[in-house]
Amino acid sequence: MATYHVIAPPSAVRDQVVRALARRPGSTVFVGSPDAMPLNGTGGKEETAAAAVIAIAPPPGEAAHAPSAARLRASYPHARLVCVGAAASTEEGWDATLPPEALEEDLVDTLTDPPAGPGRTGPQERLQGLLLELVQDGLRRLASDDWFRTVVHTLQDVLPLRRCVITRRDGGQQQRVVTAGEEVADEKPALVHHVPIGDEAGVLMLYLTQSLHPSQEQFVDHLSRLLGGFFELRGVKRTLELTDAKARAILNTTVDAIVTIDAAGAIQSFNAAAERIFGYDESEVLQRNVKMLMPEPYQAEHDDYIENYLTTGKKRIIGIGREVHGRRNDGSTFPMDLAVSEVELDGRRIFTGIIRDITERRALEREVLQASDRERRRIGQDMHDGLGQMLTGLGLISQSVAKSLAREDHAQAEQMQEITDLIKEADAYARGLARGLVPVELEMGGLTGALQRLAAQAERLFGIDCSFEHTGEATVGDADVATHLYRIAQESLSNAVRHGKASQVDILLRVSPRQVRLRVRDNGRGFAEERVTPVALHEDGEMKRGMGIRIMNHRARIIGATLDIQGVEGEGAVVTCTRTHRRRSAASGYGKETDEGRPSDASSPGCPMQ
Repeated sequence: MATYHVIAPPSAVRDQVVRALARRPGSTVFVGSPDAMPLNGTGGKEETAAAAVIAIAPPPGEAAHAPSAARLRASYPHARLVCVGAAASTEEGWDATLPPEALEEDLVDTLTDPPAGPGRTGPQERLQGLLLELVQDGLRRLASDDWFRTVVHTLQDVLPLRRCVITRRDGGQQQRVVTAGEEVADEKPALVHHVPIGDEAGVLMLYLTQSLHPSQEQFVDHLSRLLGGFFELRGVKRTLELTDAKARAILNTTVDAIVTIDAAGAIQSFNAAAERIFGYDESEVLQRNVKMLMPEPYQAEHDDYIENYLTTGKKRIIGIGREVHGRRNDGSTFPMDLAVSEVELDGRRIFTGIIRDITERRALEREVLQASDRERRRIGQDMHDGLGQMLTGLGLISQSVAKSLAREDHAQAEQMQEITDLIKEADAYARGLARGLVPVELEMGGLTGALQRLAAQAERLFGIDCSFEHTGEATVGDADVATHLYRIAQESLSNAVRHGKASQVDILLRVSPRQVRLRVRDNGRGFAEERVTPVALHEDGEMKRGMGIRIMNHRARIIGATLDIQGVEGEGAVVTCTRTHRRRSAASGYGKETDEGRPSDASSPGCPMQ
């Protein structure tokens, strides 16, 4: 039940108001003049408990007889006060003021709002509350299409609408965002509102059944500004989504693995190429320590390396790149190029590793080097068996002729002997070249015999003291490994004499069932630490490379060994090549090895991520 009091002298407007109120279910309407307040003059419960009091203002020429909001409030402290007519709209104290035209629907909407008064909300406050709810809902849903539909439905609830259209300007064209309500054909221009949204971002089109009262117009104005802000938010959101989609597309289509970690080593992203290379799904590695992708000993040492970098700032790989070994999900290891960069985002350090699997490259390099060694061996054998035998035969013949001429005391006997001696020297030189091309022959003592001959030849050619020491098993067993170790020893010895000006060089070879280690130590001039890096920079930024060191590093990588070069200026240098025997997984192929031994790094030890 709702009780309404209509305070007005007899008029057509009063009759219209009474008819509108009487049609409301369960309503009771009292009608009286402004001189009889409260109605019946009793001040009884029926009068003062009215839900709303509707006062009808006289025409503008009779403004002196306009109802007083203050007087009505004194008689009806808890009722909603509604003034119908323009004459009273400027007076404060009314909960709502309505124009007389199109009255019935407007009045019903107004009376549907909760009554005003202490602790209660009037029409204007309700509309402000709706704006706040729309803002909160829009932020929560980031101005989605559903949110714009909610806006339209809200407008239908609080405004006298037949149709509502929200359009957005895109590339100079207006595009419809959302529409609600019935189609409108011939509408009076006065009842069609085109409200600009933002800075020409769009238009809010309202097809009204009647004019808006001031609080509704203010609501529409605030709503248009709100829509403009959310259009901008929607544009920013779509730009971010497009940027994110592009970044993800690039990350997921690149052939290189891209892995990002935080300062604690926890994996933050893992692209599709990383999944393929390492054999993990992204969900299996996110927030886990990146050391799970490393073989020993790096796995155990990684956290200490990161902590040391964060404390000291000393970089091992960041901004430089290097070749390291990675560990797959099945436990096998593989060679890879790793480049690490660092960026700070929102106060957090993020490290990005770009990884390329170079298993096939290393296999191709191995094949090329093996082919080169086979060709070198073939030339050496041809020189030994062909040229060497021819020189030997020629030497025997010339020796016989020289002896005959000597017995005859011939004048050319001495010259013939000189020719014989030169042929012998040429034969010895050719055989020496042949041994240099084919240094390691298992039937001739293998690597041990080759290194003994290398030491003896160095003493003879360079006039230095060169010793060789061998411990452990007699042979290396793998001809390719033996050949590469010999070449590393040969290059180290050459560098010690030519660059280090050494007078003493010691070659040590230790062979065990698990490991083979070659060490070349000299007493030369030594060098500063930065001079041993395979790649460095001139002051002008140009790359400089030590060819000999690069070749030794390459040979060490080919056989899966580590190469460590240490030196102290003025105290000589030590070159150590260590190869740990590792078994390969059954179907792994080249470069996929289990963690029985240390993976090849072919440079000074250090954490792959530093």
